[in-house]
Amino acid sequence: MKTIKLLIAVFTSLLCFVSTAEAALDTWDTAAPWGATSPTYFAGWDAFDTLPADSTPDVAGSGSGTFTFYVPGAGVFGNGNMYSPPNTTTGAYGISLSANPGGYYNVYVRMESFRADGSSLPTATLIIDDMISEALGLPPNGFVSSQVITYTDTSSGLNESEYYWVWYNIPGSSNYSVFIDQNSPSLYTVTSMAEIAVIPVATPVPEPDIYGMLAAGLGLVGFMARSRKRKENSLN
Repeated sequence: MKTIKLLIAVFTSLLCFVSTAEAALDTWDTAAPWGATSPTYFAGWDAFDTLPADSTPDVAGSGSGTFTFYVPGAGVFGNGNMYSPPNTTTGAYGISLSANPGGYYNVYVRMESFRADGSSLPTATLIIDDMISEALGLPPNGFVSSQVITYTDTSSGLNESEYYWVWYNIPGSSNYSVFIDQNSPSLYTVTSMAEIAVIPVATPVPEPDIYGMLAAGLGLVGFMARSRKRKENSLN
């Protein structure tokens, strides 16, 4: 009888453990990195339904977007989570969002995953329309951003992580595509949620090199004005 009670107690404890672990997943533990500003364009996935691409974002307010698993051997891992085996060379994730040209925006991508540490996805590359990049003299191969980890929880043994990437002052585009390289040599990665948000920027903030060019230009204008004034004084 004592043995049966002990087995029941152990089984109940395991159920509680699993329930607690699952409760921590599929729910954001941190606030959106873009704050309270409403995105102009947005797509989010609380569950992944199809492989290799899920074009039906299910978070309220989502527009037209696609999450793609470019990972050999990827598969479904219960309750809409997506499994990616260890990978260091050919694995990648892709997120795309349809939008409209015009204006400037900050672009955010955030994800939640578990098992492999979140740092196994260190960098992401944002690509916008080729014609817009060419017209503005921007890099044709996209903009690279480093990952920011905002939450980790190893207490359940699942190594839950939340993280994001951000690109500032990006010109409006008809499509935003983000590619995230996977670098997880020994552990599999399970992706549970993902979002992409395009946040409007009222006035683009110049990059440091633009500030330098502006200062040089103002200095040249000042020099020309002083030279003209000296010449006029010499004639008088």
